Amino acid sequence: MYCHDNAVTALEVAPVSGMTMLFSASKDCTIKMYSGSAAGFPGVATFRGHIRAVTSLLWVPSCGRLYSGSEDQNILVWNPAEPQQPKHTITDAHAGTVTGLICFPVKQAGTQVSHLLSTSLEGRIAVSRICAGRSTMISHETLVHRADAFTCCA
Repeated sequence: MYCHDNAVTALEVAPVSGMTMLFSASKDCTIKMYSGSAAGFPGVATFRGHIRAVTSLLWVPSCGRLYSGSEDQNILVWNPAEPQQPKHTITDAHAGTVTGLICFPVKQAGTQVSHLLSTSLEGRIAVSRICAGRSTMISHETLVHRADAFTCCA
C-alpha cells in the first residue's frame, strides 16, 4: 500500500485527465495522489513542498489545480501533471496554520473567475483571486474575523 508516514489529515477526490484521482494530505508534510480504478486506488505520485503538516486540500476544476494548506502558514498551488514542485505559493495570506480551503466561483464580464477562501487558526478568512478561465492568477485580500466581534448563542 502507498502510505503516509504519519496521520492523514485531509482527502480530496478530483477528475484529472479523464481519470478519478484521490489526494491525501498528511502530518508527514506530503500529499499523495492515487489513481482510482475498479481495483482500488494505486499510488501514483508524492507532492513535497510544505515544511509542516498539510492540513487541507482543495481541487479547483476551473483552474485544473490542487491547493494545499499547511501548518507552515502557506498555501501551495499544484498541477497534478507536475507533482515535483508547486506552481505557485501563497505566502502572506495567513500568520497561522491554514485550516480550510474552499472555492467560490463568480462570473465577471462573461468569464468564470474563481476565488479561494482560506481560513486559519489566527482568526482570518483570506480571499484570493486564483484563476480566470484556465489561466492561473494569484492576488488576495484578507477579511479579519475577531472572536470578540460576535455574540454567541446563549
